[in-house]
Amino acid sequence: MSSGKNSRWLLRIGLWLVTAAASVAAATGAIMILFADKPVKMLMWEDIVTTCVGIWMLACVPVSLMRWVAVPEARFERMLVGPLAGMAVGGVSLIVPVLSEGRIDPVFAFGLVLILFVAQVVVALVMNRKADEMMRRYNSDSTALSSALLLGAFSIYAAGERLGVIGAISPWGLVGIACLIQFAVAMYVYYRLGMNPGAQEKAAAG
Repeated sequence: MSSGKNSRWLLRIGLWLVTAAASVAAATGAIMILFADKPVKMLMWEDIVTTCVGIWMLACVPVSLMRWVAVPEARFERMLVGPLAGMAVGGVSLIVPVLSEGRIDPVFAFGLVLILFVAQVVVALVMNRKADEMMRRYNSDSTALSSALLLGAFSIYAAGERLGVIGAISPWGLVGIACLIQFAVAMYVYYRLGMNPGAQEKAAAG
């Protein structure tokens, strides 16, 4: 095996280790932050879901950065600033409403979330304008599939809640569920289109 291939495998192993460490750190951080200063009031499951999703999005920033360096086949954007900014802004906007409770004024926290939401929309629009054909297809396929699933799931929930056979879920909980569905759909489309590094490496070799 050549030294070049050895270096690539070392980079891959390093990436896997960073991914595992980021996953553990995200889970540990979520547990510590959520329950460290709230021994009496147990958080609702909605708070746990949204905060864990937000922390995981933040943990994906260093993972994506390292993959950009280690796996050239995974580079679908000329610049990584847009995707990293989108994940960072999205992650912070999910954890602020929970972690700001009792620390800062709710009006200020809400204003911060509004600013982050606007920033997230701007980043998404800029990324879509600069995306190549593969990224445009990825964005359109994942958006269409997640929209169909979310509309169907929320329609079923609304009917069940209206009939009294399903318990009420707060809007905050629905946000957390929607984020999980969108993440699962994004990963499915990512691998179905062959955008994962392994598939790209095989395509390049062939």
